[in-house]
Amino acid sequence: MPSPQTLRRLRLSNDYAYMCAIKGNVISWVALKGAPPFIEEYGVTINVKTVIGLDESSQPIFRDKQTVVVTLPAEYPSRSPRFIMTSDVLANKIYSILNY
Repeated sequence: MPSPQTLRRLRLSNDYAYMCAIKGNVISWVALKGAPPFIEEYGVTINVKTVIGLDESSQPIFRDKQTVVVTLPAEYPSRSPRFIMTSDVLANKIYSILNY
C-alpha cells in the first residue's frame, strides 16, 4: 500500500495534468503555490459574464471574469480542496457554498 505522501504526490501530478488540459478561452489559471507538477494552490479565472449587483436604478452590474483560489490542503486527497471566491458574485448562496 502506498504511503499517504506518495498518494498525495500522485494525485497532485494527475490534477496538474488535468488542469493543463482544461486551460482555454473560458478557464485559465496560474500556480500560486508549489512547482509543476505538484501544485498546491491555483488561482483560477473563469471568463463568463455574470451579474454582480444592481446599480441605483436597479439595473444589473456585470463582470466578465470571476476568480477563485483553489487550495489543496496537506491532507489532500483525503481532505477536500478549499475554494475561495475572490471576485464579487450576486448570488449569496453560491458565495457561501464556495467559501467553506
